[in-house]
Amino acid sequence: MSVWLISAALFCFAGAAYGANPNLVQRGKYLTRLGDCRACHTQPGRAAFAGGVPIETPFGVIYAPNITPDKETGIGAWTLDDFYRAMHLGIDEDGDYLYPAFPFPAYTLLTREDVRAIWTYLRTVEPVRRQNEANTLRWPYRLRSLMGVWRQFYFQPGEFKPDPDASAAVNRGAYLVRGLAHCGACHSPRNRWGATMEKYFLAGGSIPVDGWYAPNITPNPHVGIGDWSADTLKAFLTTGRSEAGAALGPMRDVVQASLQYLNDDDLDAIVAYLEKVPAIGPKEVEVRHAPVLAGQEQKKLPGEVLYGKHCDGCHGDEGRAKHDYFPDLYNNPVVLSRNPTNLILIMLRGGFEAATETQPYPHSMPPFGFKLSDKEIAQIANYVRRNWDNRAVPKILPKDVAPLR
Repeated sequence: MSVWLISAALFCFAGAAYGANPNLVQRGKYLTRLGDCRACHTQPGRAAFAGGVPIETPFGVIYAPNITPDKETGIGAWTLDDFYRAMHLGIDEDGDYLYPAFPFPAYTLLTREDVRAIWTYLRTVEPVRRQNEANTLRWPYRLRSLMGVWRQFYFQPGEFKPDPDASAAVNRGAYLVRGLAHCGACHSPRNRWGATMEKYFLAGGSIPVDGWYAPNITPNPHVGIGDWSADTLKAFLTTGRSEAGAALGPMRDVVQASLQYLNDDDLDAIVAYLEKVPAIGPKEVEVRHAPVLAGQEQKKLPGEVLYGKHCDGCHGDEGRAKHDYFPDLYNNPVVLSRNPTNLILIMLRGGFEAATETQPYPHSMPPFGFKLSDKEIAQIANYVRRNWDNRAVPKILPKDVAPLR
């Protein structure tokens, strides 16, 4: 018997031992992966869903709780109603308000049937006795009673209501993107009180994960994904790679732990919805590809020599990669973004692409932060943003690089 069959048999046995419908358990496992619950509730190298992951916020640190079925330190004593109330209303089993670092403003859209499937699956995972860590929020944000005021302004509970004028695929995509996948939690900006801004839904936002920036993923062709084909977007979601570039940082982890496991129908639905959301952002940034006029001399940029020494071996002397496993820098959305945070971080830290079933041994980019100064990083970044007809703004300064080291 293969390892896969043994694992499947043990998984079904766990569900049967708990007394749950194995199909419901399997459905819950799929939905739990779709929601990328492990990302916040599992520490690297530790037991699954046992909590303890620190979530940085502008108000202090919140520690993700233990959601294994341990009855004393996890959620083993919770009923389905307790779990649904947490997901739908953001209120725990003791009646306390939960902080929106737990994305209940998105999860409120979930149907009770999907919540039941997730709860049923979590009841089958290995119970882990692990006490939750106390949050370290600054005063007065540590006062949970203030969440009552916050909720009056920024939280509207209610299950998802399909748009009668939209297709079934678009409605399914909206349910996933706005709900369980909670894409807006990273890709939308937040106001000073930590609430996502619906007016700028999916228009990009800074996220408290090592300083990364979640880019605009609306169909704006200048600052979003409006010029991506459906195939390009689907490939990016499932592999972390496409002709548009590679997923690094937190998005790599999302692809690796969640999106690569989605079925085709759900992937197609997400793509269909993202193609239909309102395009947000400036109508035109600066012409991305402006050819040099006849007789006009193109001024050499200071980063040209540095680029030739450190970068063109992979990315090509005209920004077009020498192999298909290296991303092009010409017309690359990370390079052209008005927010250059991710470009700087990639240059400083390097990184691996997502490890997926189709690419189990991902390619990597080496870090350059240890060998290049802030000034040199800025010069290379400006060179690739302003060369080969790229016309990205604003100009990057050494002082923009220093805080990201």
